[in-house]
Amino acid sequence: MDDADIILEWVNDPLDRANSFDSRMISREEHLAWMRDSLDDPTRFLYILEDDGVPVGHIKLYREGDRADLGYCIAPSCRGRGYARTMLRLLVDAVHVEDAGIKTIVASVKPQNEASIKALLGNGYVEAMRVFELDV
Repeated sequence: MDDADIILEWVNDPLDRANSFDSRMISREEHLAWMRDSLDDPTRFLYILEDDGVPVGHIKLYREGDRADLGYCIAPSCRGRGYARTMLRLLVDAVHVEDAGIKTIVASVKPQNEASIKALLGNGYVEAMRVFELDV
């Protein structure tokens, strides 16, 4: 819970909100409830990446059966330095995905989020499908 405020600051950054599928701002109360739920749920994995003791990003997995959905964000002041690639690489070892029963990690990314697409492809992820929407 000590990291709740910094994570909230990162996820409410305009670029992070624009790249999220739910782009509305997150209230502190909503965020704290999510943090408590995440930390108490054995099917959720939440990590902070630090560089020399300074938090630079967070990454999370939500496991459902043998599949896990991935999400992450990088501190606005730390973007463009390769931290996403590093987090994605370290995540598999940190979670011990085989021990957790995870066989597939899925990352859903908006097409304009080129930085995340590059980071995922650079870590061996492959594009599995495209989804098309029409707002009416």
